Amino acid sequence: MANNHRSDNLPDTRGILSGRSKLSEEEVLEIRLLYEVGSYTQRQLARLYGVTQKMIWAIVNKRAWAHLWDDYVEPAWHSRKKGAV
Repeated sequence: MANNHRSDNLPDTRGILSGRSKLSEEEVLEIRLLYEVGSYTQRQLARLYGVTQKMIWAIVNKRAWAHLWDDYVEPAWHSRKKGAV
């Protein structure tokens, strides 16, 4: 049976290591935070950071830059439901 997973000897080319990224890891985390607190719409963030709204959608839904979410620990205040005290 063929192994469809990346080989361990291939270089890691995720995120800024891809050489094609328009965003830094810090910007991606900032985008997610700004969207979640309701400061900006996806369209506004796309214009601000020079990427498409589709990319912003992928970031806030953890479809793009997924490797960041593996190691990211959300602050305690972030995990509370909106409106909860």
